[in-house]
Amino acid sequence: MNLNLDRPEWMEGAPCHGRTRLFYSPGRGDQALVDQARAKAICRRCDVQAECLAFAMSTREEHGVWGGLDEYERRQLRRARSGRTRMEIQHEQQLTNP
Repeated sequence: MNLNLDRPEWMEGAPCHGRTRLFYSPGRGDQALVDQARAKAICRRCDVQAECLAFAMSTREEHGVWGGLDEYERRQLRRARSGRTRMEIQHEQQLTNP
C-alpha cells in the first residue's frame, strides 16, 4: 500500500526521517524532555531546519519537535509573530464566546 501524504520532498532526506518516537515523545516528563533535547540537537545540525520550521508553522503542527522547536515553543513564536499576548487572546475568546 502506497499512501501519498503530500509530504514535501525535503522531508525524505532529513536526518529525523523515520525517528518518530524521538521527535514525538509525549508529555513533559523526564524521558520526554530527554527525547526532545536529543531531537533538537539533531535539528541544529539539519540542512532543512528552516524549511521544517516554516512547514510546521504554516500547517500549525501541534505535536512534536519541528525545525528545532517543540509545540510549546512554536505556540510562543506564533503569539510573538501575531503580537498578541495570551491574555489578549483569552479576552478575545471571552468576548466571542460569552
